[in-house]
Amino acid sequence: MADKHLSIYRKKRDFEKTAEPSGEHAVAPSKRRRFVIQKHDATRLHYDLRLEFDGVFKSWAVTRGPSLDPHDKRLAVEVEDHPLDYGDFEGTIPKGQYGGGTVMVWDRGFWECDDPQRAYRKGKLDFILEGEKLEGGWILTRMRSREGEKRTNWLLIKHRDAFAREEKKNRILDEDASVASGRSMDDIGTTGIGQVLGSPYYISPEQAQGQRVDVRTDLYSLGVMFYEMLTGQRPYLGRSAMAIMSQHSASPVPQLPEPTAAQQPLLDRLMAKQQNARYASADELLADLGPMVAAVA
Repeated sequence: MADKHLSIYRKKRDFEKTAEPSGEHAVAPSKRRRFVIQKHDATRLHYDLRLEFDGVFKSWAVTRGPSLDPHDKRLAVEVEDHPLDYGDFEGTIPKGQYGGGTVMVWDRGFWECDDPQRAYRKGKLDFILEGEKLEGGWILTRMRSREGEKRTNWLLIKHRDAFAREEKKNRILDEDASVASGRSMDDIGTTGIGQVLGSPYYISPEQAQGQRVDVRTDLYSLGVMFYEMLTGQRPYLGRSAMAIMSQHSASPVPQLPEPTAAQQPLLDRLMAKQQNARYASADELLADLGPMVAAVA
């Protein structure tokens, strides 16, 4: 089912040049429908709203971003369906590629709708978001197509509820850090091309193995990967790495003791990879993480 929905998405992209996911890999199952909003600085800055159903992300480009003010009717242009693992994508799409520019995971979470397929067909999605930034009721309503118009336009409107904010209190777009990595758009743009390795959300660690990841992996993302992918023993990063991570982190970064003799060579290897600016694949990164984990187990 998903492959049929992704044909347009795949035709628009050259996966030898962009690190965007092709949708060929299975994602972690979820009992609830997921959503993601990605801030996208392409030809024009906009926010991509993606709602999970029919095995893909139905997607809309919200030109001015979501608003908490129920008076605001934000234009949302329907675009091609995206694979579910796109929910983890954060990085830079190369110039010359479709949608070239910086992408941030601005918000994510779950959404509820009584019958999304039926509501979508009728052109009025009435739904609830449970995200890290956006919450409460929302409406997506399809506009009538004008003669000769090639795109399908919708309006995104906030319900009047406890999460609505009007006029000057509506400052949701000021919350401008990635919910996946804590980075700003500038940080993401200077880090390089790739997916968020730091915060697996739709893809489990097992499913990430063997996946092509072309990324300049910054130390913050490495640190979050360690902390979120592992349970029990926590691998060591060292004081210097922690200091660099702290510059990019919105949350306090724990301080750990100095590396042991066994850990230091592994830490040096990771630091060298960072300086060389890229891991060619997820397998190459995992090959470095394995000995690191063993050293602290």
